[in-house]
Amino acid sequence: MSVPVPDGTAERLRERGVVASVPVGSLRCAFHLSTTEADVGLALDVLGD
Repeated sequence: MSVPVPDGTAERLRERGVVASVPVGSLRCAFHLSTTEADVGLALDVLGD
């Protein structure tokens, strides 16, 4: 999934331990079998801040 995000998003995610990339201003998250509901919740919490 890839969505536009404001500047600083990659840093906020990284500081909270979320692995994602932000190429050219769009967030890219790739979920895997090892991704838990808590992992997704953390990413959503960071993005909602």
